[in-house]
Amino acid sequence: MNSASVVEPGVVVLLHGVGLTPELFDPVRSLLASTVDSIAPLRGPYQSENSHAPSQPVVAQAGSIIRSLDAIGPVLVVGVSGGATLALAIALIGSPNVIGVIAHEPLVGPLADELHSIVTAASVRLARTNHAEAVAEFVQTLVGPTTWSTVPEEARHFVDRHASVIRAEVAQFVAFAPTASQLDGRRTPFLVTTGARSPSFRHAAAAALTDATRARSTVIPGAGHLANWEQPQAFAELIVDQRAKWSEAA
Repeated sequence: MNSASVVEPGVVVLLHGVGLTPELFDPVRSLLASTVDSIAPLRGPYQSENSHAPSQPVVAQAGSIIRSLDAIGPVLVVGVSGGATLALAIALIGSPNVIGVIAHEPLVGPLADELHSIVTAASVRLARTNHAEAVAEFVQTLVGPTTWSTVPEEARHFVDRHASVIRAEVAQFVAFAPTASQLDGRRTPFLVTTGARSPSFRHAAAAALTDATRARSTVIPGAGHLANWEQPQAFAELIVDQRAKWSEAA
C-alpha cells in the first residue's frame, strides 16, 4: 500500500480478492483516468511469497488498510470478491477518510446461508487437497470457468506464485461473519453490487446484506463475479457516479 501516499486526495482505492491479481483492475483504471485518480494496490499478504507468512483475519486486514490510507485524505473504497469482503469490513470499522464503500459480491458469513455453505464446503475441500492444481481450481470455480478463460496468463501465474497465501486466506475470509446488528450500526455509506450473470445465491446474499444494512444495491448488466474485468465500462461508470453522490453529501 506504499504507493497510496503519493496519490492526490479523492482517490478511488480498488481492492483485489483472494488470488485475484490487482492488474485485473487495469481496464477500470484506464477508464477512470480522465476523471479520478485510482490505485489498485497489492494487498499485504501478497507482498511476500513466504509460505509461512501468517494470515490475518479479515477485520485485522481491513484495519491495516484503513491505517495505510489515512495520509491520503477522502477516499472511495471499491472491492471485488474478497476485496469486497474487506471493503465491507472497512465500512464496519469506519473511518472519517472513507467517504463510501462499493462492494461487488462480498462474503457475509451465515447471514447469507447458501453462499456461506457453498464457500465453506469449497474451503474444506481445498484444505483437504494437497495437489498443485487445487488452488487454481478453487479460484477458477470462484470466478467462473468462462470468465477465468478470458483473463491474462499473468493472472494464472499470480495464483500459482501465491498458492500458499491463498490457502491461508481462504479460511480467514470464510470465517468473516458480521452480525445484522453490526451491519446496521455502520456509519460509512455503502453500496453492494451483483453481476447480472451471477448465480442466484449471489443475488440472495446481496439481498440479505441490503436488508441488514438498509443500503442500496444494484445489478451490473452483463457481469458475473469479476465485474471489473467482465464489464469495466459499466463498473467504472458506477464508481464515478457513486463517488460524485457521496462527495456531495460529505
